[in-house]
Amino acid sequence: MKRKTKIILIVSIIIFLILFAFVSRRIDTARIEQGKMPIFCTKMADVGDGGSEIYIGLGYKVIKYDKSNGFQKIEIGGWNLEYDPNLGEDLEQDSENMNEITE
Repeated sequence: MKRKTKIILIVSIIIFLILFAFVSRRIDTARIEQGKMPIFCTKMADVGDGGSEIYIGLGYKVIKYDKSNGFQKIEIGGWNLEYDPNLGEDLEQDSENMNEITE
């Protein structure tokens, strides 16, 4: 293969990967906003808090919170997006406070 052909091939692959990462993130973001699960990511981990899961895609991460206290939320961000174990704890405290008030 000639050097020029190799360079064109490598640049084409890089451009394809960048476009694919952009398109897949847009599609997964739209699906998440509709309450559906993303399709261009793979499950990276299960979190032992009642059912939360972490997914990773090409350039992004999705965290699906499903805690045992009933808290549910889906976040999408860069690979540096971190799981927050305290997210939704105020929901549990609020429900305890409601029980104290009603009793």
